[in-house]
Amino acid sequence: MGGARLLSVASTGRVSRPARLAAMVAGWSAVYLSSHACAHWAVGRLAGIDFDGYEVRVGTANPEQYPRVMRTVMCWLALWCARTVPASRRAAGRWARALMSAAGDTSTTVCTLAIARWMVRRRVPGSRQFGALVVGWSAIKTVATTQNERGDYAKARKALARA
Repeated sequence: MGGARLLSVASTGRVSRPARLAAMVAGWSAVYLSSHACAHWAVGRLAGIDFDGYEVRVGTANPEQYPRVMRTVMCWLALWCARTVPASRRAAGRWARALMSAAGDTSTTVCTLAIARWMVRRRVPGSRQFGALVVGWSAIKTVATTQNERGDYAKARKALARA
């Protein structure tokens, strides 16, 4: 919710250009940091997997997928984590487990690219440069995530490999 409010501030012309740019970056960051766990939960619930709650965890579970500077940042940030009920996850079909696993990283990429595109269309100052940065970051992150053997896409592949 906070990310959406910040993005709406960024898209209006009633505040200063620096405030619009700051709101755009802050709103994008809020969505980037929260969409992952929300997507795991939403897709997992649609697939019949039960969750026993959310928690806030300090640092990413997979720091190795980030470049050195971002690794340091991602190890110190407070991140949302959706906790599945282990028995429910084990009882779910392989497609349900695979879709839930892949949902987090996929939604982070789709949502943040969509926000960057929307900001460019709304002509937020600095949005073209920021959008180019987001596209580059998303490409690097997607490649790194697909190659990470502990990441969500690896979990999805493992779920599908089990018969």
